[in-house]
Amino acid sequence: MFKVLIAEDEPLIRKGIIYCTDWARLNCGIPLEASNGEEAAEMIRQHRPDIVLLDVNMPLMDGLDALFQTRGLYFLVPIVVTGYSDFDYAKRAMYSGVQRYLLKPVVASELEEAIRRRKLAELKAAETARELDRQKEATAEAEAEAAKAQEAAEAARAEVENAKSISLAAQERTAELEREL
Repeated sequence: MFKVLIAEDEPLIRKGIIYCTDWARLNCGIPLEASNGEEAAEMIRQHRPDIVLLDVNMPLMDGLDALFQTRGLYFLVPIVVTGYSDFDYAKRAMYSGVQRYLLKPVVASELEEAIRRRKLAELKAAETARELDRQKEATAEAEAEAAKAQEAAEAARAEVENAKSISLAAQERTAELEREL
């Protein structure tokens, strides 16, 4: 189940998003809430949500600054929910790794689509991780087989050297016996 954080300074909008979304159907838990950017940054650090819906313009720190402060801590999907269609905000959002830029009032289908995309990204990442594990396992098996083959080759070389020594000793003994006769 995905962890969700909703960072919105307007309680009515925050609660509206929470109560008007079927989180269980989206495989999400009940969202955590933050009412300003500083609170959002702290909750991201503490709770490591998978999906963060946040407003741009909030008190103490805006939502994009909260993302910049927590960028690179782990993989999360930020979705901006804002009343500002200003291109500068959208540009800053892109630089902070925002997946979707939704305008208020939020259309439920757009929000659900953004969350579904997160789920698809998670599934693709999981499949990639499984494939890497399979490749590591195959590599380990191949390395083990190569080590066995190398041991067998070294054993065969040792047997050849031993056979040469025995043959040389037999030749020397034969020559010695011939001299005695």
